[in-house]
Amino acid sequence: MRVPLFRCQHACTGGHLNKGLPASGSTDPRFIGPPGGDAAFLADMARAGISASPQALINVAHSICADLARGYTYNQEATTLLKNAPSVIGSSDNAVRVVEDSREDYCQVP
Repeated sequence: MRVPLFRCQHACTGGHLNKGLPASGSTDPRFIGPPGGDAAFLADMARAGISASPQALINVAHSICADLARGYTYNQEATTLLKNAPSVIGSSDNAVRVVEDSREDYCQVP
């Protein structure tokens, strides 16, 4: 049985990580990161020992960007990640790493 990596608290509902969010590779300016965003993000996750399907991780990163754009804090996002996927995230340090790497690799920063 596959367990979803993360149940979105803010940006999506149900078990669909990307509901309402553009797919990876989107041209939506709110979700454009530096070139190689997917590869850089996935490499960061692998180095941290966070393993899930690449698309699930990418979808979570986009969800985090959407939530941060709505005004949610890093702490809120990290707490949600750890609460909803403790076996995948593993620690509060890793939850913060996912939020920081998501922002760095995907979120457009004003």
